[in-house]
Amino acid sequence: MLRAIYSILTLVVITPVLTLLVYAFYLVRRSKEDGYRMIRLWANSLLFANRVRVTAYHSERIPQKPGAVYMSNHRSNSDIPILMSATPVRISFVSKASLKHIPFLGWSMRIVDMVFIDRSRPERAIQSLKDAASQIRTGTNIIIFPEGTRSRDGKNMGPFKKGGFHLAMEAGVPIQPVIVVGSEKVMPRGSAKIFGRPAKVFFGEPILPRPEEPVEELMSRVRGEMQALLQSAEESVLQSATDSQILRTKINTFGSPQKSS
Repeated sequence: MLRAIYSILTLVVITPVLTLLVYAFYLVRRSKEDGYRMIRLWANSLLFANRVRVTAYHSERIPQKPGAVYMSNHRSNSDIPILMSATPVRISFVSKASLKHIPFLGWSMRIVDMVFIDRSRPERAIQSLKDAASQIRTGTNIIIFPEGTRSRDGKNMGPFKKGGFHLAMEAGVPIQPVIVVGSEKVMPRGSAKIFGRPAKVFFGEPILPRPEEPVEELMSRVRGEMQALLQSAEESVLQSATDSQILRTKINTFGSPQKSS
């Protein structure tokens, strides 16, 4: 109970304070950079307050040129701050169009180039897709969860939805595969608690949509890269756990008292 209360308090306190700071800094300095710094500070503060340790691997694979669609598996609500903390470039997320009209929150989201999609009508969804593609072509990096929802078992990836792939094809930008492991233990599905557990983020090789490539083929290529990356990540986590157990065993053996003869 205390852990749940503490987790909720950190979220309730940190989020509105930094949301107001994003808006205030922009009004004074007219700089989006300050907004991005505040958003990253929000993620790092939330993770630090709950003792979540995040480690990133293979960030050198990230495209040097801004403007890409990052696709990540989705295991937990904690994936968002974990990804914002681990990704070394400016990133934005896709959000419901209705949120951009909320005072301060919506204004702050627009300042940091969050991508809004209006799914209320088919024609609006199509126009939102074109607007988002244009925004990405100008240098915005966005993160999408192609599964559309969190994994049911906290591990295996569910079926992919086509929207993010159409977006990458429309924008003509690479897709950056990303895998997060450990977040399902940081904030398990259905829980309001945030636990101080380690989380690891692995970046795969970017995949560029081919001319006239069917969307299903692009989805298959990206899923294949993410599946291979996930397997490699799980093996890395397992090896780290094994090494830690061996080290603890050695320490306990070395530190145990000697029996007198």
